Amino acid sequence: MQQPNGGSINTGGAPNSIGLTSANNNSGARNTNFLFTFSTTGILSFNWSYITSDTDGPVWDPFGYSINGAFTQLTNNAGPNIWHGFLHGEQW
Repeated sequence: MQQPNGGSINTGGAPNSIGLTSANNNSGARNTNFLFTFSTTGILSFNWSYITSDTDGPVWDPFGYSINGAFTQLTNNAGPNIWHGFLHGEQW
């Protein structure tokens, strides 16, 4: 399910690549979400990269994932504008 909320979601490279761009209109807290529904339990693994041009860094556009409604932020609000990593082993 896609919820761009003023941003955009590019699934042209799916399932290998999905791009999310958040809204940049100072309209308050609005998330750009791409949701997967899994029918069985398993292990979540993915490569990720993040870039923001905001002068305050990731504080206004945090990146992460949710499992059963619990959000895990992968960026650090006080961190740099460019992040990347590999998540492996999160069980749902």
